[in-house]
Amino acid sequence: MILDWLDFMTVPLLEWMALAVYFRCMRHPGGTMRNTVIWSLSLPTFLAQQALLNTLPYTSRLSLGATTLFAIEFLFLLVGMGRGFKGTLYLTTHAYMHTQTLISFAYVIILSDVMYDVKDSPSRPFIMLAIGAICSILIWSFERHTFTDTMLQNAAWHIPLIAFAILILSIGIVTWTLVNALDAFYAVAAYDPESFGNLHTALYQRMLTLLFADSLLYVAHAQYARRLLRRENMNLQSTVHDQQAQYTRSQQNLDEIRRLTHDLKHWLILFDPDGTGTARVDAPAADHTQPPIVSDAQRSALFAQLHKSIDESSSIQDCGNVVLNAILFEKNLTCGHHSIRFTTMADGTLLSGIQPLDLTALIGNMLDNAIEATAKLEDRHARAIHFSVTRRKSFVLVHGDNTCMTGRLRKDDKGNFLTTKIRDGRPHGQGIRSIRHVARKYQGVVTSSTDERRQIFNLDIMFPANAVAASAAASPQ
Repeated sequence: MILDWLDFMTVPLLEWMALAVYFRCMRHPGGTMRNTVIWSLSLPTFLAQQALLNTLPYTSRLSLGATTLFAIEFLFLLVGMGRGFKGTLYLTTHAYMHTQTLISFAYVIILSDVMYDVKDSPSRPFIMLAIGAICSILIWSFERHTFTDTMLQNAAWHIPLIAFAILILSIGIVTWTLVNALDAFYAVAAYDPESFGNLHTALYQRMLTLLFADSLLYVAHAQYARRLLRRENMNLQSTVHDQQAQYTRSQQNLDEIRRLTHDLKHWLILFDPDGTGTARVDAPAADHTQPPIVSDAQRSALFAQLHKSIDESSSIQDCGNVVLNAILFEKNLTCGHHSIRFTTMADGTLLSGIQPLDLTALIGNMLDNAIEATAKLEDRHARAIHFSVTRRKSFVLVHGDNTCMTGRLRKDDKGNFLTTKIRDGRPHGQGIRSIRHVARKYQGVVTSSTDERRQIFNLDIMFPANAVAASAAASPQ
């Protein structure tokens, strides 16, 4: 009785294992617990499907079983993954092909001459499940490196449709071949070695066809993953090049303004030695017969405006880091153009261990994203950005918050906020990736949150102080 029950559960358990591969590759934004619960509920569904199919003639099971299995896997992946129709169709195509190949491979191994003594023994279900578990682990070890949120989010419709077409073609061929072999086998009243041999041949052909189709799907998927990775690397290199140019430009602008400010101060001293911003109208003139170029009132206003401009330029604080000074200065000018209040409280010495290009990528992208989001607010008085670099015990905290329309923000499966920027019809998001890349390089952690009531987005990057210090010690002087 128990052995019959185990034999009945073999195929549903193999289907369950195959589905687990893709539940482990991709996770729902709701968390691991949600994934586990939904995946667990699929086993009773597979058992119910198997019980229904057992009531039908064997030749009728193939087409109905193939259709219902695909529908079940699609439903559970749609609910359990949260990737939308297009992404779920792509995942289901791979999961279904893997399931059919796994079951076919397990049966062929059991029916082979090597396993002649096992095919009718009580250990058959356990051996088949062991084969299925080993194959599932091997496939998971490959698939987990290629299935990503970016891949499913950026995939054009022809990607899942081509995969689905390969699946339909291969399943149609193997089902037709096996049904013909079964019809010939059951048409013979007594045991016929020839028809039995044809059935074995059909099973081997089914396994080889499915294995070829599964390999074809994997190769196409791997090529697509490499192409996507190559495009992302090119975008990242372009971003790094732009950031390097931005850093150089910011440094040159800052140096030029400091030089001009220094020269203007000395020039004003000659004409306004008391520094009050009011021109001395009682100074002796060389030729009183010539009319003045500007009136005394205009001259006073000019000096007052010059003092004000110099004070504004001089108000840029030195945070102790030349690179950070240049970045903050340029972003301050950009904020001014967009009527954004920009406040900083940064101890730049805490980031001295981060390489200039990395620091430019980190802070530049962080503030660029904040400026872009804040500038979209219609109320100019509500536009504000705050940036700080502080020490928290054994950590360095880089914090930025900005006002924005928080209702437009979306999260990925790990709870991270996704980009809303679109380039060529696809989500861009290179700035976010660059921030995370630099943070990981220095053992940092990136976290983000929103305050819905105040409409504020917060971004925090926490670095171990010793990791940044170690980078400073290792970097060339």
